[in-house]
Amino acid sequence: MPDIVRELSGPWPSLVGSVEGLTDDLEREFRFCQSVIRIEGQYRLGGNLKGGSSAMWVPSDEDAYRTYLAWKTVDGIPAIRSTQGYDRLRRLLGRNGIELVNGMSPGDDESLRQSERRGYVFELLFSIISCLPPSHLRNPMFRKIQIGGWGPDAAKASAFEGKTVILYDFAVSGARRTLAGLVLHELGHACEAGMQVIRRSRLEKLFRTVSNPETLIGLDFLLDGSNRRAYQHRVFEEFLAETYLIYASCGRRIHEMVSGFPDAARGAWAEIYSIFREIFDCREYD
Repeated sequence: MPDIVRELSGPWPSLVGSVEGLTDDLEREFRFCQSVIRIEGQYRLGGNLKGGSSAMWVPSDEDAYRTYLAWKTVDGIPAIRSTQGYDRLRRLLGRNGIELVNGMSPGDDESLRQSERRGYVFELLFSIISCLPPSHLRNPMFRKIQIGGWGPDAAKASAFEGKTVILYDFAVSGARRTLAGLVLHELGHACEAGMQVIRRSRLEKLFRTVSNPETLIGLDFLLDGSNRRAYQHRVFEEFLAETYLIYASCGRRIHEMVSGFPDAARGAWAEIYSIFREIFDCREYD
C-alpha cells in the first residue's frame, strides 16, 4: 500500500508548533476538511456540510488564511492536474467493468480528466486499488466511483450507495490522510455488501466479543481514534468497513495493536484477521 495508507496505523502527528499560527482548534478544523478562503477581500473559515449539499462559513482573518495554506502544503490534498493519472485509473477500473464518474457534472468526463485540482485524487485511488486483490474489483456490488459532488445527507464526507463509492467534495478537498482512510472505508462497504452469508455470520459472532470500544481498533483520520471506535461499536456494517480499512493499512501490525486486549478479545481478533486474510485472497500487508 502507498505510504499515506501505511501511516494510518500510527498516530497522526500534529503540526502545531511547526506551522506558524496553527492551533489545536484550527488543526482540528483543517483535518475535518475545512478551509480558509478569501472572497472579495474578506476571509472565511468553513466548508461543505451534509455531504456537500450545503456549506457553512464564519468570519476569519488573513493570519488564519496564511496558516491554512502552510498546513495544506504538508497535510492537505495538493491541487494538481494529472490527465495521465486519470487515464491510468480509468483503464484499471474499466478492465473490471467499474465506471469513474464526475459527481459535479454527471456525464462530463473530460472536465474531470482535465481538472486542475483532482490529479492527486486520481493517483491515490490508483495506488490503493492496484494493491487490492483482483477479486475485489470483480465484486458485482462495486460498479462505480464518483469523484466530487454529494450523496446521502446522512454521510458527511463519503458514502457507499447503489454499488457506488462516493467521494464528496468534502473528501477530495481536505487532508490527504483523511482521503486515504475514507477511500478504504467505502471500499470496505462495497466488500461487506457482497460478502458471503456464512463469512458474514462468522464475523458477526466475533463482533459481539470485540464490540466494546475498548477492544476495537480506531485509526486517526477525519476524527481521532476514539471517535472511529465509537463509530463502529454499535453498527456491525461500520465495523466491517472499518476493519477492511484496518486490514489493508495495518496488515500484520494488527496483532501487535491488540496485544494488550483481554484474552477473549485478542483471540477474536486473531480469528477476524484470519477471515479478512481469506477475504483478501491470502494477501497480507506490512
